[in-house]
Formats: sequence, C-alpha cells, structure tokens
Amino acid sequence: MIFSTRSVFKTLRLPSFNKKSNQGAITVEYALTMVVAAIFMLGVEWMFRRMATDVIARFKDIVSMFPNI
Repeated sequence: MIFSTRSVFKTLRLPSFNKKSNQGAITVEYALTMVVAAIFMLGVEWMFRRMATDVIARFKDIVSMFPNI
C-alpha cells in the first residue's frame, strides 16, 4: 500500500507545508541574519573609528616633532 504525502497529512490532520507557510520561516531567518550582520558591522565600525582616531593622534605627534621650516 502506497501512501501519498497529502493523504498522510489529511489523516493526521497536520498542517500542510506549502510555499506560503515556508515564506514566513524564510522571512524570520532572513531578519535574524540581518540583525546579526548589523551587530557585527557596528562592532567593525566601532573598532575602525577608534583605530582612525589613534592613527590621527599619532600622525599629529609625528608632525609636531618636525622642525619648523
């Protein structure tokens, strides 16, 4: 006896899995991925901002050590 997927879902009264029900899961997964990416990019931006201010401060120190021309 061969059972089809639809007959099993009808017999067990399980929700059918179609494209529409999967779209919500994909949307949630995409949103969570975007949140993680945004947090990661904020960390990278914070790190480079601190690095840039340190580089500028070091550059000012080096320039101030040059003799007056």
